[in-house]
Amino acid sequence: MAEWQKGDAAWCYINDDVTYEAGKIVELGEDDRSVTLKLASGKTLTTERANVLRANKDKQDGVEDNTFLRELNEATILHNVGVRYAKSEGGIYSTTGHILIAVNPFRQLKIYEEAQARALDAARALPIKRYLGKPIGSEPPHIYAIADRMYRLLLSSGDSQARSRRPSPRSPRARHRGGPLLLRCRDRSAPRAQAIIVSGPSGAGKTETCKLVLKHLAYVTKHLSEAGMSKSSMELGALLVMTNPLLEAFGNAETNLNRNSSRFGKFTQIHVSKKGAILGASIQTYLLEATRVVVHAERNCNYHIFYQARRSRWPAAPRAPEGSHYRATRRPSDANKYAYLRNATGKATARPGGRVGGGGDAAEFKDSLSVLQKIGVSEKLIASLWETLSGLLALGNITYGETVNGDACIQNTKALGTACKLLQCHDALLQQGLTSRTLKLKGGEMQAPLRRSRRARRWHVPLKQEEAESARDALAKAVYGKLFSWIVTQINTALIDKDTKLDDTGFLGILDIYGFENFERNSLEQLLINFTNEQLHQHFAIALFKTEQEIYKSEGIVWPGVEWEDNTACLEAISGKGGSIFNLLTEHSRLPKSSDASMTEGLLNEHRKSKHISPPKMGSKGGRGTGAGTKLTGKEAFVIAHFAGSVMYQTAGWLKKNTDSLHEDLSLCMSSSSAPILKDLFSVGSINAFTGGSKGGGKRAGFVADKYQKQLDDLMRTLRATSSHFVRCIKPNHEQAPNKFNKWLVLDQLRNSGMVDAVRLLSSGYSVRIPFTTLEESFKPLCPDKFKALSAPTFATCLLTALDLGRTDFLVGLTKAFFKSTKLAFVDALMDGTKKLEPKFFKKMARVLALYRFRRAIAAVRSLIYLMTKMRRQRALKKLRQSALVASA
Repeated sequence: MAEWQKGDAAWCYINDDVTYEAGKIVELGEDDRSVTLKLASGKTLTTERANVLRANKDKQDGVEDNTFLRELNEATILHNVGVRYAKSEGGIYSTTGHILIAVNPFRQLKIYEEAQARALDAARALPIKRYLGKPIGSEPPHIYAIADRMYRLLLSSGDSQARSRRPSPRSPRARHRGGPLLLRCRDRSAPRAQAIIVSGPSGAGKTETCKLVLKHLAYVTKHLSEAGMSKSSMELGALLVMTNPLLEAFGNAETNLNRNSSRFGKFTQIHVSKKGAILGASIQTYLLEATRVVVHAERNCNYHIFYQARRSRWPAAPRAPEGSHYRATRRPSDANKYAYLRNATGKATARPGGRVGGGGDAAEFKDSLSVLQKIGVSEKLIASLWETLSGLLALGNITYGETVNGDACIQNTKALGTACKLLQCHDALLQQGLTSRTLKLKGGEMQAPLRRSRRARRWHVPLKQEEAESARDALAKAVYGKLFSWIVTQINTALIDKDTKLDDTGFLGILDIYGFENFERNSLEQLLINFTNEQLHQHFAIALFKTEQEIYKSEGIVWPGVEWEDNTACLEAISGKGGSIFNLLTEHSRLPKSSDASMTEGLLNEHRKSKHISPPKMGSKGGRGTGAGTKLTGKEAFVIAHFAGSVMYQTAGWLKKNTDSLHEDLSLCMSSSSAPILKDLFSVGSINAFTGGSKGGGKRAGFVADKYQKQLDDLMRTLRATSSHFVRCIKPNHEQAPNKFNKWLVLDQLRNSGMVDAVRLLSSGYSVRIPFTTLEESFKPLCPDKFKALSAPTFATCLLTALDLGRTDFLVGLTKAFFKSTKLAFVDALMDGTKKLEPKFFKKMARVLALYRFRRAIAAVRSLIYLMTKMRRQRALKKLRQSALVASA
């Protein structure tokens, strides 16, 4: 790097609040360690050179692709993203090669709406249409550009595998009538699956970004169809987009950081035929935060659906079936009347009434109801669904007292009666299940001299008050967890026909999953979420960093690369073999007399020399060290050094959460319910309602952490088999306010997402590459015979040089051609057939070939001369050694 000089523009790191401030060098320290700057604010500051980074010229402010910046560092990236965010509506997007950065605007934008887009620029037509078939970089950055590229790559890989010969790119058949322009790439090695991974913290706009991807897919496939399908591609695409409000109602909640926070992970697989038509879709969900149903922190809310159903009127829904208790039961409109809607402070969180961009709880309830009807759920099941949700709220109002023996007893029988009516179960069975349980031993049931039932050999052990409250909450979580799974099943059933054959078809995957979390109090749920982000970060790093170095090495190209921080050790500490966190959690969950404290002590003892797991520091009070509460010890918490920073996890209640299952009495009570949904969900044999374990328990599959680890392993295996596209969503401020850009918050997210290192790597290397076989299949048939006999590397070199690429724009490896990221538009144009090869081009290519052979011949002669000289020196040295040996003898 060039030395600093007076007058150079620079960015100076001030503090965590201001981050970087622009300035100019006015004086250089004599010790080469300090520098004095005149800041933009007018102040003069002397600081260490390590705090100063180079700045770009003003004319580079707001470039669309960060790799185009001359000076690349975290300060220039932060400045460029900020300038674009304040510049225009489309400035919320910027790219880093093929990686999209999307900053949440926290307002409705005109760049998505069709009518508004026409008003802005009638010549541009619809926003989606603007990006169809266009190379990345030829239009302003947009999520539609990434979605379109993903779709075109899927079609090109399927088409190349199905045909050895294709029509000319200029043929009328090259464009499907009414459909998108197909990419003319015949890369046989391309996977028949594409995935887009949308990541970022809560409130960064991940859910809305995924909706736009689905909207694009629905548009580009609306005129395509497959024979034998009961639904057209247009219908399936529209249905896929339409189901989002229902999933958000049951899986999203308002938090202090996000009014519409997804409290579950979702991976949508959209199956696409070789023609590009949608054959169907399936949704896989991960780690629903069931605990939120019964308790949530201050300034947090329960799931949207509870508020929607509470404020709705039954006439908006289908007419209630005869005998329904839903219309007959009065539902208080005040959220404070329901224990499950009150937060940790004992009061309900003030709620504006709906999601951002929604029409309020009542209007959103109608949307949820409409989706249920359109996916084919019967009126009877819809009525049963609302009754069950209301029954859960009534269940939460059941309070307990103690008998003279210290056993739990239900105090407010009115709430019990309301819950029984809505859940349509027997009062006595529910009351018995909420206050006692039957324990089984091998060879029979446990007998105790307490509460003998009428049936022989059945004895019920009464519960203490705390145990009874836990049983009530476990029932609510189990019911809601199964309801959520039922909703997903109904959607999947509507999205794909059972007779549809998916063999030899590709799919587009869309992953929308929770971001990294670090709260004042972090528990098992946060560990599972952050473990997921560790896995995804490794996938991103491997796809972008490690693979880069391996590819260059395998292609025989010398490339300096950048250092990559491998987080494998952290993943092994959490879920690896031996004494990992998950293994110790499972081991202690099996022991009858184990405790959270003993598990924590054993974990810290096992990892006493680990760099990633450590005890809490003296005086630590919470996850961020600033929360209220008592000081934590090595029996109560531990710290994990994640890729995004250290997080303290408090282990109180972990063993219970890991084995959080519903005891058999309550499960049998629900299975005997006359409510259609409950009767089906709690069928006999499904005892462990929360974790999905089978009757009688199970091995590792019955524990929450182990089950989730298996799910995540399956997801990562799927992602590794796809060609992944990355979207990094950025949250500009915590207040969810438009036009407000918090530099420290954004910089922290850019660092944690790996974008700073990604920009440095992509700009310094050759991020775009095409196999020689692809170039040969596309262009050799168009060339004269004398070029067809050329070897693949020679043909690629001559072709690309004749297309006016400079020596620094591309490199030729053993099997691939590598291009600079600034040549993205050129490469996409090359592959979609828009580059025309006229007769005069082949004359130019012949001159390039002659020059290439002449240079190779000169290089060969020079190599031969060098080798001959080397050999003569070796012979002379050998003779000298022999003469020395004879003389010494």
